Amino acid sequence: MNGILNNLLFVTPKRKLIYATDIHLGRPNNLFEQLSCSFPGLLTLGVHTLDLSPRDKELHGWAARGLAYTCWMTYADQATGLGPEEMTVDTRGGKWMGHVEKWNAEGRLGGVPPGLQEVDKVVNGHRDYTNRKRPHLLRPEVSHTVHLVFELYDHQ
Repeated sequence: MNGILNNLLFVTPKRKLIYATDIHLGRPNNLFEQLSCSFPGLLTLGVHTLDLSPRDKELHGWAARGLAYTCWMTYADQATGLGPEEMTVDTRGGKWMGHVEKWNAEGRLGGVPPGLQEVDKVVNGHRDYTNRKRPHLLRPEVSHTVHLVFELYDHQ
């Protein structure tokens, strides 16, 4: 997980939203997929179940909250209220951990870690990302999870 936090989490340059992307040929590919919005749950699960150092618990928790907030904002930014499947993101904001280290070195000014500040939604105008695939697909993973939850409660 620390490899992901150190190498695959970036911050958008204007609104300072955290997003995860892939590396292709040593460079970020600038693509943020809606499926990455399941990653905050995985981080949160680790924070609450694994024997992590206090620093890792803190970092993983911040990353989870920041990514979840970014996912929420990508939905809030859309006129339909449904987030895009894929977005091309402006990577000029840099790596998230670089922002966190600077924030720590400066005495944690403002009290809120980078990427966790609340921002205004942007329905029209520059969002630090552009929709690469506009239609929102109902994910089979989501419907499968809902089905399992319903089955669990039907048997109790």
